[in-house]
Amino acid sequence: MTHVDPLQCSFEDARRTHLRAGVALSSSAKVAFFEEMVTFAASFGARDRLAGRHASQPGTPPAAEAGATDESP
Repeated sequence: MTHVDPLQCSFEDARRTHLRAGVALSSSAKVAFFEEMVTFAASFGARDRLAGRHASQPGTPPAAEAGATDESP
């Protein structure tokens, strides 16, 4: 009989366990995690990568910036 160490696992075992734990999280826990990651990124200087594009087009209306199309005749 071989003894299996419960602290030893393969990469695939760890990946599968981590995936199942993530799927089992509640929606509120997933949102809280996302908000924490955004705050973390912002604290290290992350910024809106499109901010330069918006500033370089001062005459662009807000609807065009959001990707909306003008369907008036």
